[in-house]
Amino acid sequence: MAPAPAAAARLRADALDAREHLPDGQAGDVALSRVLVCCFADARGRFPGALDWGDRDGLPDRLDAAWAAVEDRVPTDPLPLDAWPDAAALADAVAALRTVGDTDEPRDFAAIDPRHVGTVHEAVLADRRKAAGAYYTPLPVVAYVVAETVGPLAEAVAAGERDLTDLAVLDPAMGCGRFLVGAVCELRDRLAGESGDDPQTLVDDLVANTVYGVDLDARAVDLAVLVCWLATDAGPAALASLRQHLAVGDSLVGAGPDGASTEPSADSRPPADSQPLDWPATFPDVLGPDGATGERGRFDAAIGNPPYVRSRHLPADLKTYLREHYSTVTGAFDLYIPFVERSGDLAAHVGLVVPNKWTTTRYGRPLRDQLLDRHRLTELVDLSSHDVFPDANVYPLVLRFAADAGPTETVTVARPAAEATITAAERVAVPRAVVDRLGDRVVPTDLSADAADLVARLSGAGDRLGDHATMTEGIHTGNVRERLLVDDPGPDTEPVVGGDAVTPYLVDWAGRYIRYDPGLVDEAAGEYADLREPALFEGEKLLVPDVSEGPEAGYDDHDRYVLNSCYVVRPRDGSPYSTWALLGLLNAGLVDWYFRQVYGGSHVSGGYLRCKPMFLGEVPLPAAPPPDAVDRLAALARQAHDARRARRDLEPALALSVDGALAGDDTDTLADLGAVAVATGPLGATTRTHDRLRIGRVAVEQTDEGVVILATARYRPDEQDPATDLAPDSWGYVETDLRPAVRLACDDRLGALVGAVVSQAVAGEGSPAGFRREASKTNSLTDRLLAVRVPDPAAVADELDSYRETTQEAAELAATIRETDARIDEVVASLFGLSVEESEIVARAAEED
Repeated sequence: MAPAPAAAARLRADALDAREHLPDGQAGDVALSRVLVCCFADARGRFPGALDWGDRDGLPDRLDAAWAAVEDRVPTDPLPLDAWPDAAALADAVAALRTVGDTDEPRDFAAIDPRHVGTVHEAVLADRRKAAGAYYTPLPVVAYVVAETVGPLAEAVAAGERDLTDLAVLDPAMGCGRFLVGAVCELRDRLAGESGDDPQTLVDDLVANTVYGVDLDARAVDLAVLVCWLATDAGPAALASLRQHLAVGDSLVGAGPDGASTEPSADSRPPADSQPLDWPATFPDVLGPDGATGERGRFDAAIGNPPYVRSRHLPADLKTYLREHYSTVTGAFDLYIPFVERSGDLAAHVGLVVPNKWTTTRYGRPLRDQLLDRHRLTELVDLSSHDVFPDANVYPLVLRFAADAGPTETVTVARPAAEATITAAERVAVPRAVVDRLGDRVVPTDLSADAADLVARLSGAGDRLGDHATMTEGIHTGNVRERLLVDDPGPDTEPVVGGDAVTPYLVDWAGRYIRYDPGLVDEAAGEYADLREPALFEGEKLLVPDVSEGPEAGYDDHDRYVLNSCYVVRPRDGSPYSTWALLGLLNAGLVDWYFRQVYGGSHVSGGYLRCKPMFLGEVPLPAAPPPDAVDRLAALARQAHDARRARRDLEPALALSVDGALAGDDTDTLADLGAVAVATGPLGATTRTHDRLRIGRVAVEQTDEGVVILATARYRPDEQDPATDLAPDSWGYVETDLRPAVRLACDDRLGALVGAVVSQAVAGEGSPAGFRREASKTNSLTDRLLAVRVPDPAAVADELDSYRETTQEAAELAATIRETDARIDEVVASLFGLSVEESEIVARAAEED
């Protein structure tokens, strides 16, 4: 059944409302799950007759009879409940669940995939499940993982290489069985298509023999059986057999798949409430020794979405236990790491949805080594370009590998634009040799197809940035930040900057100070900070922000102190690269391109990148560059710095003050001046068709005939809107690109005034220009722009003349900056020996960004 994301999201919200009507605790949770199962079963005709949901008083008795019918089909005593809640509470909950939102529209349960029972279970138990790191995976992602990991088993059966009843597919953190149900449906559909066998007979065989799972949540295991029934209509015997293949326990604690006991030593016991799982004893038909060879068995495939929990949130004794028993667990690890290792021990082929951090972090290095050397890492699909888990602060990827089939020779990476395009996304083959040369064996998941060969060549350069420059983190203010950072100077203060002060080539001090006095930190009282040595900040230096859109460096020779959101960069003794040459390199397009290609998959919220020394220090540099080329680079970097500083100094004069003139009567709207709307689409629409419609950004272009005002439209789309292919932000808005909205025929003088007034009006809500950002039912966004008031140019003649002179000077400096940046890129390209074709690859990527 095709997933219905919007319908499922609405169901989840309404289920939370329904839960409010039921008793607190487990009884209310179970009652809601039972009602939900009955709703899906009724919509699929699984009861002898349609349920009567209307009579409030008799509802508990009718649901009791319905649940007895469920237990006849699912003979595993699922979701035990002593008694239904009282009739009134139950009826209110049912009403909330069976209607859509605040309307009387009946919910069409037949149109919703029954695996969304798990979505509701997650929502109801949100606090506990998120604490356990569990997030239920979108069905398109489930479908892809299952098709690629489990699908080939169907081909083996169809070819006579395997027997259907001998297949074994595992989810070691199964939740409510999304992946396992997906596996049953995938194998059923493929085998029915290949053999022509009866699909329902195939379902019963698959459910009874093929799928296995483990979860800590007993109710989730019960729901998995029920969801399997709802989704496949498997028979009672098959479902009873399935329940024997689903275990409640901890996949990471207990006897491992090789039968060796992993009971902890006295100093590394897991928490007392853990539920150890003896894998060979629990699944002897799969993991038991082969009668002929004596070799232990293994699952054909392991699939799923293991929990994500940072180690700092785990009990101390569990962390010790995991470090003792899993070779991939080290440093500030995450709980999904040992799940990947255990999956590789249990199954021949693995397909998991995990965060992308292991591809670059230090704690991910042992897992990278294991996947590259012991296993064969087959594919990484980066899903970070869209919100797979909107409530989780993670960027997931699909990890697939063949266990014990290493070493890896080539890794295939892909980054689809949306869930629905996972299969169609462009694949890029990354040679193992490239990964080995990148430093710390980082696996680049964001590599574009045309970049692979160039990255491979550059990664083989003789030296790294870290060979030629030091990168030192700035001051840690610890838990006394408010005491150390002040706005006014004093006898113990020093000017201080953070990462937000750095732009390419420049450092802009915002007027803050740090009290540089170690005596302000009372370590005996539990206070901590690391002020660094003053020598770190003295003299000329480069500052690189820890988080930015890409590598960038600013030059500072004012002895400013630096917070730990920045790194202080200086050339090493004996390096041929001077401070100014390093400044040009760190701001060059090629370095930015390389860093994005290799480390783009490590981005954080908002698409920003971490420029840690472990990443930036691995950027390749020619070991022995020609001295004249380095001198040219240094001279150009100084020019780029000086031009930007001069442009920055013009900023105060680029704000044309017209508030006084607008306060008088001698003003005209843009419409009065003859401006006309030229917009199409959302810019010309109203809130009758576009929810929360408002202007996002504006730009004003001068033309030979006058000016054109371009704007973006922001709004909340519905499912039928053609802009729904745009990615919504965290508030649910989409924003169009800049499009022509209004055109005005005028001379250059009036055009400059209009450009200044419109730009300032949009930037500052409530200005005297009379601008309103939001559309209404009767006023479009172009109507709002046409209503902007402009003063008579004669009333601001002197200010306008000065403004035009300054904007002309700023435009000339901007041209100088562009020209200098281009020359720097040429010098850097020559240092690395880029061909014309390779330079074009880098230039195209810059244009796309």
